[in-house]
Amino acid sequence: MVKSKTSQSKQAFKRQQAKTLLQVHKTPNQISKTVGITTRSVSNIRKRKKVERRKGSGRRKILDKRNKLRIIHLIRHNPFLSAEDIQVQLQLPCTPRTICNYLREAGFKRCKPKTEPPLDSEMIEERIAWCRSFQRSRTLRRTIFTDEAGFWIFDNNKVGWFKSNFSDPLLTDQYSGKLNVWGAISSRGKVGIHVFRKNLKTDKYIEILTNHLIPNANRLYQNNWFLQQDKHPTHTSFDTIRFLNNNIETIDWPRCSSDLAPIENLWPILKRNVRKRQPQTAMELENYIYEEWDNLDNHYISRLCNSIYNRMEKCIEIHGEKINY
Repeated sequence: MVKSKTSQSKQAFKRQQAKTLLQVHKTPNQISKTVGITTRSVSNIRKRKKVERRKGSGRRKILDKRNKLRIIHLIRHNPFLSAEDIQVQLQLPCTPRTICNYLREAGFKRCKPKTEPPLDSEMIEERIAWCRSFQRSRTLRRTIFTDEAGFWIFDNNKVGWFKSNFSDPLLTDQYSGKLNVWGAISSRGKVGIHVFRKNLKTDKYIEILTNHLIPNANRLYQNNWFLQQDKHPTHTSFDTIRFLNNNIETIDWPRCSSDLAPIENLWPILKRNVRKRQPQTAMELENYIYEEWDNLDNHYISRLCNSIYNRMEKCIEIHGEKINY
């Protein structure tokens, strides 16, 4: 709630209380204990005719206007700097906490940039309709959830200082040593994983489905399963659709609905586990990805996939908006 200009501050209220108690001949010690100010402050109030603070009194602000402008200028060029980095680079006479407090007062927040556009009305209606149609369906218990993710030797997916109303995607620098990973999970645990270097094209995707999805899924479900995939252009190309129609039964998936896909919660865990091992080469990165995938708990993955029903319920409750899951 915004304070009005006429509202009295807590300190002004205390000074007014002390002034009133002085008028009824209370001692400075009594006033100090009652109001919660020092006896020296009581003496100063007795000497003054007015209880308002004198203009220019009080401690001077550590950050002056010039340094505040320097901070804003710096983070607009590099929003990923921490408060400690800002203090060192600008040699500011304050603590990192003071810098954080100022940036928040100036309307900035420490967060990761958004990677998806906001939902429009058609997308929201599509999400609600999908959730309602699958809310009580057992099909999702036999569904393979798939997705692709990028892994880097030096990961630059970190938080930065952005305006509170910042909504545009921010592209991060592409570091060398990137690997692409396709993964698949289900309510029965891990299904498969494949690491590759080139960008995902239709022929590569069909190869992954043929060699890494179909054999593993058939072993788990004996040919009675469904495929979930997002609306990536490679997933919806003419050749991919023709291959799927002849080989795999799919479920329709609403647009911009990564928050509903259980596998999206698995990637941060896998990336964190790989990052802890500090790979120095692309070969090490690839080996660690496979090893950490094998170490993932199947029981956790099963619970993660079964959470799809809770996700749908929450999505309906908030009228199709993005859920925090």
